[in-house]
Amino acid sequence: MVYLAVTLICLCLALIWAIALMISNFFDAPWVPLRMGAVDRMLELANIKPGEIVVDLGSGDGRLLIRALKNHQARGEGYEVNPIMAWLCRMDILIRRMKNNIKIIRQDMHKADISQADVIVTYLFPKANQKLEKKVMTEAKPGARVISYAFCYPNWGHSHKERVGAGNIYVYHKNW
Repeated sequence: MVYLAVTLICLCLALIWAIALMISNFFDAPWVPLRMGAVDRMLELANIKPGEIVVDLGSGDGRLLIRALKNHQARGEGYEVNPIMAWLCRMDILIRRMKNNIKIIRQDMHKADISQADVIVTYLFPKANQKLEKKVMTEAKPGARVISYAFCYPNWGHSHKERVGAGNIYVYHKNW
């Protein structure tokens, strides 16, 4: 009987996960989890100081924000439009007792409040990065750092580019 209950729970979780992956394909980027090596390097290149605010546009499972808090004592805000991914991420943060320092907002990233962000991170398709350029240029505070994995912002000059795993990390500093 216990075996059957565990099996049913696992099947339900797998179904929820599969639905979350399917839903993410309808937005600016499908959910593809970053390897922890890439996450760590992105955070290192962001030069995060304790207490700074890291905003993840398209936060998925929240791994980057969780790592930013654990390794850099940063506060985090994640914007995720996929309701299942946002819920799973919130549950993970709750279980880890990080809810006072990380907030997941189920909202389109194009409507996100990035005005207080010290660091903005993205892992999006080129078209999504292009749509975000104007928003970041007008709304991000001076000195904010923008870190993008895999795809660059086509109209900006990056201050650093580094190959990590299967993609590049692009670093930008808002000095405009």
